[in-house]
Amino acid sequence: MNQQVYRGKSPSLAGFLSILPGLGQAYVGHYMAGFVNIAVVGALISILEGGTLRGGEPFFALFMAFFWIFNIVDAVRKAQVYNLRVQGGDDMPVPTDSPLVGGVILTIIGLLLTLEITFNVRLDWLEEAWPLFVLGAGLFLVYRYFRVRDEVREGRGASLASSRREPPRPPRPEVPPVAPDESAAVVSSADES
Repeated sequence: MNQQVYRGKSPSLAGFLSILPGLGQAYVGHYMAGFVNIAVVGALISILEGGTLRGGEPFFALFMAFFWIFNIVDAVRKAQVYNLRVQGGDDMPVPTDSPLVGGVILTIIGLLLTLEITFNVRLDWLEEAWPLFVLGAGLFLVYRYFRVRDEVREGRGASLASSRREPPRPPRPEVPPVAPDESAAVVSSADES
């Protein structure tokens, strides 16, 4: 019988990769969470560097420090949950995001960089238009929330689990049936008399 060996995700490696926010989540398969984390940290750095806060810097700096540490802890936790699911610890699917979202985002970023570097196309308009990308991502997340909520209310929550890609589960070892213990039967009959 050809059995595949299923490798889990290393929680230590996920935590280490999360020193760059979002990379640990992407390693585990949570691409959307990874991109959101790097976007939040990048936005906070831009806000702090811009110098327009006038007194709000301590709050944003503390929030960024908290978020950065949360990012590391979250990646470790997601790797542990991933491993539990792969080992068959629960009947729920392995929690991962679709690699399609990450692929589309990387393709767009690669296209923009190629236009600027290779073809010398000016991308100055991005400095003023980047909030539209944040707005679009936020609207997408709100739409996704309401869609999932409606499916759960209608009892189609199982369709969400089946629509996600998940690695096949390793086969569970079969336990041979246990023969009844004859000595226990003898003892119980002796107790009755």
